[in-house]
Amino acid sequence: MAAGLEKTKRRIVSISSTKKITKAMGMIASVKLLGAKRKVEQAGYAYDCSSSILSSLCHFLPPESPYFQKKEGKRLLICFGSDLGLCGAYNSEAYKEAISLLKEGDVICPIGKKMENRLGKLGHEIVSLDLNSPRALQKTASKLLESFLNGEYAEIGVVATHYVNSLKFKPGYARLLPLEYKKPPCEVVPLRADASGELEKRAALLSLLSCLNYLKEDSSLSEQNSRRNAMDEAKDNADELLRKLQVEYNKARQGAITQEIVEVVSGSKGA
Repeated sequence: MAAGLEKTKRRIVSISSTKKITKAMGMIASVKLLGAKRKVEQAGYAYDCSSSILSSLCHFLPPESPYFQKKEGKRLLICFGSDLGLCGAYNSEAYKEAISLLKEGDVICPIGKKMENRLGKLGHEIVSLDLNSPRALQKTASKLLESFLNGEYAEIGVVATHYVNSLKFKPGYARLLPLEYKKPPCEVVPLRADASGELEKRAALLSLLSCLNYLKEDSSLSEQNSRRNAMDEAKDNADELLRKLQVEYNKARQGAITQEIVEVVSGSKGA
């Protein structure tokens, strides 16, 4: 009986320690979540502005512009994941989305150690891109644009996770290049080739940069929200388990006390 009591007590202490850890991790994720929401709002505003500029400019570009051309060749798939675990189904859902899109010959750029570990085992060509700072992101966007224009990649796309609400996120695919040609609402005079070249390149680069940044921050927001929810759920599970163990411990303790009383009474009668 005493051994059973001690075992239950050790479990209660162990789960209580785990609960403290998950509670602390949940609080950290909540703080990071607030910062991630602000970043997404800022990145979304920049993306909307750059997309509006590019959309207006595209009305003055001919459909044969290199930025609209759909070609045969390799596709670069940038896949956002996390470096750390304990974030619920965030990584597994993003991985499933990437797997459903992968085709033979695709080149993969995994972002995050968890995604790198999984996608690196599939046998596809793997490349690395630096998106860790604004300056690195700008260099990467410029590099991607040049890679598309010189024919290294026929298409560049991103698998990212979109934050829907505090209980839901949705992985999806966004094509960065080539751009989608939309017929202008009215007849326009196309820009001269010498006048449009540098202008459209700058606009395309700005749009690519802002889109990459937005998808990165949106995925990060989904990660932090998923981690907070996972830690909250773990804490709730720990509370429920502690409640059951406490009841079990109290019953065992009462049983032990009753047994001792019976033994004392039996001993006194025997005397």
